Amino acid sequence: MKKHTKWRKTQSVMTSLVCCSFFSIILFSERMEVRAEEATTESTEQVVEKNDDGLEIKKGPSTRAWVSKKSAKYGSLYYGFDTTGNPNVKLYDSVTGKYIDHIHQGIDSTPNFNIQRATQWTFDESVAWKTGRLQVDTTTITETLTDSGQKRFTGIGVPTYTDTSNKGFSVEVSVEPYLDGILHTYVLRYDGTQPREIRPVKFVDTNLQSDGVPVKSLGPEKGMYIVNGKYRLEYRTNIEKGPTAYNAKHYTSNSYQMFGAFVNKEGGQKNLPLGTTMLQAPWDTAMGFSWEKVTLQKGESMEYRYVVSVKNSEDMTMNLTQTNLNSTDSKNYPGDNIQTDVTIKAPVDSDLTNSRVTITIPDGLENLSNLVVQGKDVAIDDNYDPTTRILTLTYPALAQNTEMKASFKSVIDDSAGRSTITTSGMVTANDKEDFEKVAAYSNDLVVGYKAKTSLTSQVAEPIFNYGETDKVNYTLTYDDPKPAENPAIDSVLTVKAFPKGIIPVANTVKVDNVATTYDFDEQTGTMTIKIPKIAKQMTDISFDIEGTKESTKGEFSLTGQFSSTNAATSISDPLEITYNRSRLTVSYIDVDTNKNVEGTQMVERDVKLNDRYNEKPIEIKGYGYQKANVPTEGVIQADTDVNIIFYYKKLTFKLEQSVKRSEGTDSTQAYLGEKLTYQLKVNSEMTPSTPKIYYDNFTIVTDEMDKSLEKVENYQLVNSANQKVGTVTWDNVTNQLTGKVTPNTVEVTEHLYLQYDAYVKQDVPFGTDVVASGVVQGTLSDGSNVAVINSNKTNLTVTKGELVFTSIPKSISFGKDLKRASYYQDYFLEGMEGSLSVKDSRGNGNSWAVTAKMEKPLTLLTDETAQLDLYYQEANTKQLLSDTKSAKIYGQVTTSTQVISLSDRWEKGKTGLIVSVPTNKAKGGYYHGRVLWTLEDVPGNGN
Repeated sequence: MKKHTKWRKTQSVMTSLVCCSFFSIILFSERMEVRAEEATTESTEQVVEKNDDGLEIKKGPSTRAWVSKKSAKYGSLYYGFDTTGNPNVKLYDSVTGKYIDHIHQGIDSTPNFNIQRATQWTFDESVAWKTGRLQVDTTTITETLTDSGQKRFTGIGVPTYTDTSNKGFSVEVSVEPYLDGILHTYVLRYDGTQPREIRPVKFVDTNLQSDGVPVKSLGPEKGMYIVNGKYRLEYRTNIEKGPTAYNAKHYTSNSYQMFGAFVNKEGGQKNLPLGTTMLQAPWDTAMGFSWEKVTLQKGESMEYRYVVSVKNSEDMTMNLTQTNLNSTDSKNYPGDNIQTDVTIKAPVDSDLTNSRVTITIPDGLENLSNLVVQGKDVAIDDNYDPTTRILTLTYPALAQNTEMKASFKSVIDDSAGRSTITTSGMVTANDKEDFEKVAAYSNDLVVGYKAKTSLTSQVAEPIFNYGETDKVNYTLTYDDPKPAENPAIDSVLTVKAFPKGIIPVANTVKVDNVATTYDFDEQTGTMTIKIPKIAKQMTDISFDIEGTKESTKGEFSLTGQFSSTNAATSISDPLEITYNRSRLTVSYIDVDTNKNVEGTQMVERDVKLNDRYNEKPIEIKGYGYQKANVPTEGVIQADTDVNIIFYYKKLTFKLEQSVKRSEGTDSTQAYLGEKLTYQLKVNSEMTPSTPKIYYDNFTIVTDEMDKSLEKVENYQLVNSANQKVGTVTWDNVTNQLTGKVTPNTVEVTEHLYLQYDAYVKQDVPFGTDVVASGVVQGTLSDGSNVAVINSNKTNLTVTKGELVFTSIPKSISFGKDLKRASYYQDYFLEGMEGSLSVKDSRGNGNSWAVTAKMEKPLTLLTDETAQLDLYYQEANTKQLLSDTKSAKIYGQVTTSTQVISLSDRWEKGKTGLIVSVPTNKAKGGYYHGRVLWTLEDVPGNGN
């Protein structure tokens, strides 16, 4: 028994049935959008805050108070943790008695610290920098003492993420005095299970009473500051584990806007000179700091630091600068003399007493001399302790708004080569209120080192020929006292004066016989070889040179120059080289275009004097060989070029294979039993000529017919006008069609078509590929040959067919202004939008049937109780369509894949859908309903 499978295609097409001027179905789809708005409120409560000394600090809305017993005084600064868990620093102005905040207190716009994930670098929050924000538990804050006896406060926190998968981070935060500021240290630990790529950032929504002032640079890699009136805020970065990038933007900027892409190591504006304006804006500004991205494994820790200082800009200041007295290139090297200048300025409103300046001399600066204080010579030995390396200057009194200046000289020691040495200074003094003042400054000297070098050169062959290479060798002698520890870096060998056409040979450039990278500028004839770190006395650099088609014979010289960031420059003596050029070239030229045949290029042969040559034309698909310009066999003569040109003519025919399915469409699929129409087209691109040229002995042959095809029929050979132009025969042995053009009757400008039909076998497995192609060859009436031309291949995949509606009526009308009869009246179909059509491509022998029923009865629009009956009339049979009973419309056994239109079989006024109106019972008006069509795979013959 055949398995009974049912497909049901139910289209809510609202098939319109029109009776008595009625029936139309309209679908409405409304979309409602609700937008929620979140209200925000801001506290205006006045908060009174007391510091640890009991002084009241009156602030505006949302003031952050100190955590009890977790703040301390350092000079005029107060530092500790506020009640939000954030480390904070405030300045006490002893003149006004006010406390000066440096963080905007009105809104929660300064996060503690952020551990940014790579996937969170461009944010999805309205306040972007909250992603990965650190939250410190104020109950974890502890107090310890530093080595200098100052208080250090430490708290523990974790970053908060919108993504709950970002677990495993914890951070230890500490604040403590450092020079004239407060050092902030964050120790990040990761205990998660999966590696995490992060980049820490710090945002500060600055305040300083108002921050509509420019943000300026403290100097290259030193940080940023703002000045508002008499107050100055500094965020300093030139400490170990300090930020690798920083910038200034509007306080609402996110990390991407502040620093650029996540992978950007530098970012920001960290290399600007002292005093350079980084952001000139009259609106709310912020400072941003970022550290280099890092991937943390379970159990790993990282440390991050910066220094905050808030001071009176008219208060005591210290400045420390250093000048190289020998340098002509702004670089520092061992042996250079350095002058250090120190300036201490008293406040504008107070004298200073008990001034004490301490300057820490770094290792690498030696031989201190010429100490001058306020224009007077002072003995170095009385003020400098070589054991502690501290230079101490005392000054009993300094009047308000005056300066104390001092200077001394020193020498950079060899031990400081290739390092950065930092000279730092600090001054303490008491003002008129006996309040202790603190100021500090430091300066970095980047010290290089130049090793001694010498460069010699030689060439393997002073004379070389075209087709040969010549080896050039440079020997660098390098004298560095500590080569293993401090190898030369950024070193290059520049070889100049390459003549045009003489180039280095790729993959031959080596340093100590190891391949290295290089650049070659053909315009300037300059080669630059990158040399790895040099840590030994002798280094050999070599490369091969060769001539190209642009080179000319003659003499030339090459000169090498070695340079490095920390080694002396050396220049070699010129290398004198002679080049002899003998060249053999072979080209393949199209006689019509006088250009290289498509797909070919000129070939150069490496030849030497007296070499023999014997060149042959090559076969080029679609072209025919014509002639050569010179003898193609001979002997290479001295300084003589041999240029051989083989001329070709294009064979302008193409063979195109195509296939169309039974409905006349192109496709990549075919069904069982389906009829396919194939065509092999000879596409002629020949132009008319005088005298005319005709096809002569010219044949088109199909490749062996695919074994999935049968019943090859309707084959013919025609021209573009569909006129027969030759004969076509079928070979039962080779399973091929051969079309032969009637000789000398068809011009070569005509296209030729070999056409035939074939059917897909009924037993071909699904997924089988059906392939077709062919070839053409022959002669023309002018005696020229047309070489074998292969067509493309068409490929159809045999696919399991389907039983589907190809069309369903969208609306059906039974006429307008129908009369209410005194007897039972039937009304046949008057109009229909769309047809009722079926296609079965499953293969011959399958059966199917179409049924219909009322999904919604034919109902009066104004009275749901008033209904009419819909019937299907076939010959003498009349079937009712109801919502519970289906009427069979049609059924059959499949014999082809053609589309069958069922509605086209209905005879007007005889068969098809009809509406029955009961005797004197129908109410006038518009009736509407909906028909459900069902297509079924049925057993048997489908009838």
